[in-house]
Amino acid sequence: MKTNKYTPFPVKGMPNVPEAEQAVIGSLLSFGGNRVFDAISPELNKDMFYDNRYAVLYDAIQSLYASNKPCDIVSVSNEVRSMGKIEEVSPHFIAETLNYGFDSFHAVEHALMVKQKYLQRKAIELSHILQQQAYDDTEDIGDVLFNAGKALEKMQQDLIGQNESQSFKDIAQSALKNIERKMGLYS
Repeated sequence: MKTNKYTPFPVKGMPNVPEAEQAVIGSLLSFGGNRVFDAISPELNKDMFYDNRYAVLYDAIQSLYASNKPCDIVSVSNEVRSMGKIEEVSPHFIAETLNYGFDSFHAVEHALMVKQKYLQRKAIELSHILQQQAYDDTEDIGDVLFNAGKALEKMQQDLIGQNESQSFKDIAQSALKNIERKMGLYS
């Protein structure tokens, strides 16, 4: 019997951190004050959540904050219902998520984990697209590389919110210090 010497790379699931996603939303529900939302909102948007249920909840919470409405389980459930997503995100799921909240300090750490996994998924997606386009003889390689550069630049801006080059660790430490300062732990 002839064997194939080619061994494909193992297929892995996309990077995600469900416990951190759950903790971020749980923190927003448990400690529904502006402090938690203000701390993590610069770091996250709904597209960064891998589990769409948490993306829907984040979107609902964000909508409530934008309208200066309370962010409790009843208000969030009602907002999800008004979004037409109550079949996707049941009140039971929302109540269960409420049990996984932490304080704002930990919420920022968890938000940064969610953001990192999102950027890892985007990098994988970009590399896949780049590979497909590089094999395509109808694509101009200059255009392919230019578009890949623009996509990388967008990912960098998502990471740090500006055009400076910083490591993820530096950004996380800066965000945590900012939270500590807001909480009155630093002067």
